[in-house]
Amino acid sequence: MSISIPTGTIISIDEMEGFLQHSENLNEDNERMNNKAHTYLLPPDTAVRILWARTGSFSSDPHSQISAGQAELASKEIRQRAEGDELEESYVISAFAAMDACYRNLDIIHKKRNQDFEQNRKLRNAYFETVKENLEFGTKAKDFLKSLPAVTIGGAGGLTIAEALGLSARPVWSWVFALGLASAGYLFNLLIVRLMRKKKQMLYVLQDYERGKYYNQYVDRAISLLSSLYADLNRVHRNVFGQNYPREEEIETRERGALEGIFDGIRPSYCPHIHRHMQGGKVTPDLWPTCEVGSLEERKSCSNWEGER
Repeated sequence: MSISIPTGTIISIDEMEGFLQHSENLNEDNERMNNKAHTYLLPPDTAVRILWARTGSFSSDPHSQISAGQAELASKEIRQRAEGDELEESYVISAFAAMDACYRNLDIIHKKRNQDFEQNRKLRNAYFETVKENLEFGTKAKDFLKSLPAVTIGGAGGLTIAEALGLSARPVWSWVFALGLASAGYLFNLLIVRLMRKKKQMLYVLQDYERGKYYNQYVDRAISLLSSLYADLNRVHRNVFGQNYPREEEIETRERGALEGIFDGIRPSYCPHIHRHMQGGKVTPDLWPTCEVGSLEERKSCSNWEGER
C-alpha cells in the first residue's frame, strides 16, 4: 500500500512527518505479514524437547517430575498464546496432537524397558540361587568327607568305615585317614567357593551389561519416535504455513541437532569391541570397569584391544 499526494498540494512539515510515519507503520505491518511464514510459538525442535521433558512423569525421581511439570506448564502457555491467531492456533492444535501420540508411544517403550529390566532381574536371581546352592553343596561335601571315617556301614554290624578298613586298631593311621579326608574336603570346598565366587562376579557383570543393552534399545527407539515426530511437525507446519519451519536443505541438520542436544551423554559409553568380546568370553570382572567406562587410553592398554595402540 502506498500514499499518494496530489501534485501541487502544499503540505506542512508536520503533515509530511505524519505521512512518513504512517508509511513506516504500513511497511512494518507488511513485513510482519511477510514474515508470518513460520511459527513463532512452537518450532519443531522446541516441540521435541518439550515432549522429551514431559516423559519425566514416567519416573519417580523428583527432579524428573519437576521437569515434566514445567514442560506441561509451557505447553499450556503456548496453547493460550496461540488463541486468536488463526495460523498459530491451527498449527499448535495439530502439533500437540502429534506430540500426544508420540508421548503415548514413548510411554509404551518405557514400560517395555522396565519389563525387560524386571525379567532380567528375575533371571539373574535364579542364577544366583544356583550359585548359592553350589556353595552350600561344597560346604556339605567338606563336612561329609570330614565325618566319613565315623560313618557306619549298613549290614556290617554297625562297623564304621575306619573299623572296616582296620584303622581303628592303628590310631596313627586312623588320624592320617581322617586328616586326609578332612584336607580333601577342605580343598574341594575351596575349589567350589573360588569357582562360584568368580561365577557370581561374572553374573553381576552380565546383568549390568544386559541392562545396558536394554537401555540402549530404549534410547534407539526413543530417537526413532522423536525423529518421526520431527518429520510430522514439519509436515503440519508446511500444511499450515506453506513451507517447512527451516529451509528444505536445513531440515536434516536441524533434526540431528535437536536430537543430539537431547540424547548427548545419556548413552552407555561402552568399548566399541565389547559385544564381540563379551560373546567370546574375553571380558572378566577385573576388566569390566575399563570396558564400561574406561578412557580411550585405558582401553588401548587392555590386552583385548583391537586396533592401533
